[in-house]
Amino acid sequence: WLHRRYKNKTVINVDTLSQKFADNEHVNLKTLKEKKMIHPNVDYIKILGRGTLNKCLFVEANAFSADAVKMIVLTGGHAIKFVHEKHPSIHLVPHHK
Repeated sequence: WLHRRYKNKTVINVDTLSQKFADNEHVNLKTLKEKKMIHPNVDYIKILGRGTLNKCLFVEANAFSADAVKMIVLTGGHAIKFVHEKHPSIHLVPHHK
């Protein structure tokens, strides 16, 4: 239901990330826009598992397919799910005295 709140969505496949990013690079809204891989107004990214990923990447996106997560993790990278600042998630942190 949350993804409906985003107006400018896009999907990117892991094979495209593999072509455009170097080993151990971070993939997120900012780096995708810097490389002109997505429109500047995009505010929601889903990573899909088409193709192959042959390097370690640290990928931050709103959503991932199960195959995409599997490929990212198997190459030593991290798949980090985030919520855009327009719709922040709530994190409960215990208070320590």
